[in-house]
Amino acid sequence: MNPENIFTSYSDWLAHTEIPKGQRAVLEASIDLFSKQGFDGTSTAQIAEQAGVSQGTIFKYYHTKQDLLQAIITPVLQHLFPKMRDRFVGSLPEKADLPTIIHFIVQDRFKFLQQNAEVVQIFVSELLISPQIRDVFNDLIKNSMPVFEESPLTELQSSGQIRQDLSLFDIGRTLIGQLITYFFQTKFSSKQLNTAADLARIESILVASLQP
Repeated sequence: MNPENIFTSYSDWLAHTEIPKGQRAVLEASIDLFSKQGFDGTSTAQIAEQAGVSQGTIFKYYHTKQDLLQAIITPVLQHLFPKMRDRFVGSLPEKADLPTIIHFIVQDRFKFLQQNAEVVQIFVSELLISPQIRDVFNDLIKNSMPVFEESPLTELQSSGQIRQDLSLFDIGRTLIGQLITYFFQTKFSSKQLNTAADLARIESILVASLQP
């Protein structure tokens, strides 16, 4: 894969990655089953059946099921997410007010969550229990700080549109918390949701939370 390519989702990235057909089928089946059944609830036999390969093929590429999980998550955190982060920050509206910026962030990032729903579900569940995943994620956050320090969010805070007592971490937690919570609500709620109205409500909550 050309490291300069920027794709819109993990599935798009995987489709353009130069790996053997059987290996790609294993990864696709694993993502689907891990997101639905959880890592511990999925066997290599189930993965092999869905991928249309033998279990021997799985172990040809990945010595353990944990290696297979790492092969899904680590490239996302180390390569795909940073490129998507840079593209996202670069596309934030400049010289815009806080409601405009928040509207863009909410709409854009929720679309991103939807496009990468299966991988996001796997990642969030494993983040809670895997020290290795947390280490890679913490490195991503640390390396992302200089990028966000140059974003319009910093300019809004300098101009007094965002509370001065909030750090970039505070702002990020506020944004991510609202979006991730609603994302999982859309996945597991038994009720019919009005996504457009709900996202508009989230935007109002975020603006009120960040304004002085």
